[in-house]
This record gives sequence, C-alpha cells and structure tokens, in this order.
Amino acid sequence: MGIHNYMFHNKGGCMRLLVPKCLNHEILDMVQSVYVIASRLRSVLGAKFAIELFFEDNSQNQFCIITDANACVGPFPSADEGELTERKLTIWVEGLHEVAELPLYFRYVPELPWLEPLD
Repeated sequence: MGIHNYMFHNKGGCMRLLVPKCLNHEILDMVQSVYVIASRLRSVLGAKFAIELFFEDNSQNQFCIITDANACVGPFPSADEGELTERKLTIWVEGLHEVAELPLYFRYVPELPWLEPLD
C-alpha cells in the first residue's frame, strides 16, 4: 500500500479500499455513509482513467475521493454510461483490518468531478 495514498482493489464483485495510516482520520466520514458511488471516466486510448468515490450520508457535505489509475488494481465492471452496477465496498486499514462494508454503485460518467448522488 502506498504510504500516503488510497489503494483500490476490485475483484469478485467487491471493491476494497485500503486506507493508509496517515489518512485514518478520514475513516469516520466514510463509515457514516448510507452508500457509496464509484464514478469512472471511460478510458481513452493511451490515457489514464480517474475514479471518484462519493460517500452519500444524506448531508450537505459528503465525503469524496478522486484519484487516478495508479491507485487501482483489478478490472472494473463493464457498463454503459449512466447504467448502475451494484457491488459492495469494504474499507480496510493498516494491518489488513476491515472496518466497514457499504453498498457500492458503480457507474461510468462523461466527466469528473461528477459529485452527484443516485437519481
């Protein structure tokens, strides 16, 4: 795991978010969420993609992570733009301890940041 970066591992219908020790203070914002939306740009030949994790907690100040392909391991679900794919997100901390499991909805979007809840 990168010392100062989130890492995402996507496999078997589950996205795992690995939180580095230096960002543990953000976990409370994550685990209070009702669900999470992973929004991804479509890949463009030769370009890296970006991903946004939007933690919906029914407040006016949702927590969000935006990162690039360097933080992601594993394939992403195939879907048409606008289509939602339901998964789950597990959140892990140093020492590989799971601290939360949340519903995750995956979608492709035309641009980032998207920062939009489910319709």
